[in-house]
Amino acid sequence: MIEIRTVKDNTNKFLNDLNILNEIIEKAATETEKEMKKSITNGAKTGLIYTRRGLKHRSSAPGQAPANDTGKLVGSISTKSRKKGIVEVVIGALYAMPLEFGNSRMKARPFIIPAVEKVSKKLEKLFEVLFK
Repeated sequence: MIEIRTVKDNTNKFLNDLNILNEIIEKAATETEKEMKKSITNGAKTGLIYTRRGLKHRSSAPGQAPANDTGKLVGSISTKSRKKGIVEVVIGALYAMPLEFGNSRMKARPFIIPAVEKVSKKLEKLFEVLFK
């Protein structure tokens, strides 16, 4: 069998591949956002119990994702599409970086890097299937 492709056929395939890639990028960003939020709101936290404003709260232990308290951190995480192929996961809470990496007053409570790593593993498998 002989297959002849025109430039138009190649262009259409290329544009289709770009659209698929863009969809994958958007999905990866959305999944990363979900993983961050899930790690904060779900799962057992084993840190200290304290009372603030009359309510008991259990904090996360070092190495665990932050415990959800006021909901500000989770509410500040969003995904924004800038243009094709560029999607950002934005975290508006100023205390996100000290939580992620720790500082002189507390040890790290990572939630960003673990989410990225989890989604990256899924992406690797997807790319292996797509580009075989």
